[in-house]
Amino acid sequence: MDRVIELGRLFDYYGAFLTARQRALVDAYANENLTLGELAEREGISRQGVRDGIVRAERQLREMERRLGLIRRTERLGAELAALRGAAQALPQGLAQRAALLEGLDRAAAILEEEDGV
Repeated sequence: MDRVIELGRLFDYYGAFLTARQRALVDAYANENLTLGELAEREGISRQGVRDGIVRAERQLREMERRLGLIRRTERLGAELAALRGAAQALPQGLAQRAALLEGLDRAAAILEEEDGV
């Protein structure tokens, strides 16, 4: 996965734990696609200062994912739901439980997407 995209995903999950300054830098860098130079100009600091702030924030975000594993857990749940959906679709069409199972899987997937913000 592209580093900036991954940083954006980490930010979506754990950004609230960063300082306001770190949140502003990472949000602009990962979500607004601003360069270090553009951020430095906007924030009134050096490019190195911007880079250091982003690197420090990224390190914290990665540590939170390492400890809490919310992204990893969400990905695993999504994969399991997809596998269950495939198994349910393989059931005979006329089977009443098939429709109920597929509806339940759809609801579970919707909850997961809602929580993940996808």
